[in-house]
Amino acid sequence: MRLIFKPLILLIKILFPLALILYCYYQVFFIDIPDLGLLKDKNPTVTSFMLGDDNLFKKKIHSVEFVALHNISPYVVRSILTSEDDLFFVHNGFNWREIGKSLKLNLEKMKIVRGGSTITQQLARNLFLSPDKSIFRKFREWLLTYQLEKTLSKKRILELYLNYAQFGPSVYGVKAAGKYHFGTKPKYFTPRQSALLAAVLPSPGKYGKKPYPGITYTRMNKILSRQAVYDLHMPKDLFKKE
Repeated sequence: MRLIFKPLILLIKILFPLALILYCYYQVFFIDIPDLGLLKDKNPTVTSFMLGDDNLFKKKIHSVEFVALHNISPYVVRSILTSEDDLFFVHNGFNWREIGKSLKLNLEKMKIVRGGSTITQQLARNLFLSPDKSIFRKFREWLLTYQLEKTLSKKRILELYLNYAQFGPSVYGVKAAGKYHFGTKPKYFTPRQSALLAAVLPSPGKYGKKPYPGITYTRMNKILSRQAVYDLHMPKDLFKKE
């Protein structure tokens, strides 16, 4: 009987790790990998995050009102780059400095307390993935980030990000953010308004809910003060109409 079970156990020991590797490979490379080339000149109407937001559809809002980058205040871009990704125009999609800091802090706290995602990573997550924090989703995010950087220009990535990021409870994109927060168009956002939008990004459902919590104003003031010392490497023709 033992002679029968020994080969079977050996076979299981060999096949189980192989099956696990194949399953992981399938999860990472063959699920949620769209044709990113379409994003060069097409604007999605909805995102993965929007589809998972029941409150959004209760408001009968089913698509994003897209705004070209040249019609968005430069103050918004400066504030968000300062807050979220000051090396956006320098890195290739991944800020290894911030990833290292986040990894160290998360290991110290034994929980996720700091993200460190770049704007491109956030765009990949917002457009195509879910809010869950599984290792498979993270791998897909990295793969999508690499492909986004390879396929699109930095200007286009930034334009897409501004139009699909969440800026409040069920508030997606700068056009909706302007209506909800200030009652004005993105082109006319002031430095203070722009900093407030950047301040709500880490937790838009919480920090962007009116009346704003104290942490929102604290973050807004920090962003305003940091802009004076940050070199964001922004191209001179960034807001040029094409």
